[in-house]
Amino acid sequence: MKNKLLLWLAVILLLSGCNAGRETTSGNESMPVEPVYIHTVRWPNETMAKIALWYTGKTDNWIEISRLNRNYDPSRLRKQCKIRIPKNLMVQFKPMPQHFAANCLDKKKKQCQANEVMAKQHTPGKEVTAGDIPLFGPK
Repeated sequence: MKNKLLLWLAVILLLSGCNAGRETTSGNESMPVEPVYIHTVRWPNETMAKIALWYTGKTDNWIEISRLNRNYDPSRLRKQCKIRIPKNLMVQFKPMPQHFAANCLDKKKKQCQANEVMAKQHTPGKEVTAGDIPLFGPK
């Protein structure tokens, strides 16, 4: 009998501990909810930085988006992930196009392309000029 009483007491304490730290409200009060836009990941190579740049115009906003989406790795998003974006940060409401997800912020890809062009253009005995170097970056 004493063991059962201790077991019930342990269960009650465990269950009451699960609710510790949670904010509760009465039936009439409501928690303020920040309006969000839901972006569904559709393309390979989408990251929160690319999503932030497309929808908010600034890559730095990925930090705020990441805070709202703590269950996702910011640099490795899978297709069909639902990413919440605060509407107060948004400047663009159109869905992200595939070409933007594929090419935006890929510095390694652009650097590799520039190196390939340089290797093709630079042959022994040929002088490399500024016109031979491909330019890339913001327009």
